[in-house]
Amino acid sequence: MAHEDRPVVLGGYSQGGECASRIRMEFEPGGRLAYLRSNYVCGYAFGNPSRHEHSTYFGGPPTPVEGIAEFRLPQMDWDWCELIEPGDLYGTSARGLTGEIQRDVYTLCTEMEMHSGAVEFARTFAGNCVEVAQNLDGNAWDDIESQVVAKTGNDPGSAELSEAEILQIQPLTDRLITVRGISAAIAAAVDALIFFCSPPFPTAPHCEYHVREVWPGMTYVGLGIQHVHDWVRAYQGA
Repeated sequence: MAHEDRPVVLGGYSQGGECASRIRMEFEPGGRLAYLRSNYVCGYAFGNPSRHEHSTYFGGPPTPVEGIAEFRLPQMDWDWCELIEPGDLYGTSARGLTGEIQRDVYTLCTEMEMHSGAVEFARTFAGNCVEVAQNLDGNAWDDIESQVVAKTGNDPGSAELSEAEILQIQPLTDRLITVRGISAAIAAAVDALIFFCSPPFPTAPHCEYHVREVWPGMTYVGLGIQHVHDWVRAYQGA
């Protein structure tokens, strides 16, 4: 490896946060970068699908639940900074069967939509959650639509599926045809569509880390910058 004496700061947004999380674990014992552990300075992630349960920034309130990706970090020290808006479904997936459905659909959509932007990815994700619910219960859409409209004031009808997407989602429904499965699928779809319909534009909680504030006068991006500066100074002084 070139430049083996170079300090390393890791960072990422959205799926880039998952990438940074995976690289971070390579510095742990047994990882491919374990021999460079002393080079690691710190890391941060915005809207991280691989966020560990309750992980947050230094001094921040524990954000409920965990990321939506199959790969999730263990509990990290404060050198790792999780910057997550509470309404961002990427980093705050539900628990139990509802969370499993969201995780399965997210994994499927990742395979189909890695080339697209955040809004298009969210459209596919929300649409596939709806398709799961519709395949289980003929009245599911009415339940979903009424809850989303009540919570966001927006019509979720824009989350439509292509024929190819419908064919790919079918296998997920096989294990969910129970009363509990139907309820969980509806809950997963409601969560996804509330996220997709979030004002002022689709997926806003996932896309406004540069303007939304952690506390008055400090945006999430600003806090991420501060985090890196603090740890770099500590590393240089060590």
